[in-house]
Amino acid sequence: MKLDRSLSNFRDLQEIRLKVKGVEAEALAHDPPLQRIEEGHVLVQVPGLESLGSGAVASEEPSLMPYIATGPFLMSDHAEIQAKSAEILSGVSGRVEAVERINQWVFENLRKVPTVGVPNALEVLRVGQGDCNEHTALFVGLARAAKIPSRVAAGVVYSDRVSEEAAFFYHAWPEVYFEEAGWVPLDPTFGQFPADATHIKVVDGGLDKQIAIMGVMGRLGFEWAVK
Repeated sequence: MKLDRSLSNFRDLQEIRLKVKGVEAEALAHDPPLQRIEEGHVLVQVPGLESLGSGAVASEEPSLMPYIATGPFLMSDHAEIQAKSAEILSGVSGRVEAVERINQWVFENLRKVPTVGVPNALEVLRVGQGDCNEHTALFVGLARAAKIPSRVAAGVVYSDRVSEEAAFFYHAWPEVYFEEAGWVPLDPTFGQFPADATHIKVVDGGLDKQIAIMGVMGRLGFEWAVK
């Protein structure tokens, strides 16, 4: 889906405001402070790296326990996932550095190839390839193995990697919780931490929630918002 004007330096954007077209703006995620839906517009404001604080790697916050739990597709309690996570994070003492390490490892070690099927973190680790879904599943599996609260987000991203002309395309990416900033997006497929503000979320959560994307893809569009 094309925007009514090209975005320059979009990989560096920390804030963007767009008018939603084709669907009700409320079909997108309203998740302040990261993403807000306001009067038919979507506003994304990604915090800078310097604002994420210096918290411990592992979380002990009870309300975040669902986001460090294992699952049938994340397998964060599997010995291979646990061992790889520990290897990547050897010597790390803070969450920011831990997230940087895992994000960069996944970015550098997975071959970027289109994949059909449901991503499985353990299989992705073993085969070493996949698209955005596989990169995201593996990141979340490795992060949760270290008790870093993380979740899967899906929606659209502005990119020139899919075709010669930049536009918005379907994409999945992880989010990690930081006590001083809330949920922060990153992108192991593109090697971004934090991810740029063109990552516009429709849903977060398991694969069952991602079915909601099918109701908006093909109809969703944007216009540049005039302030």
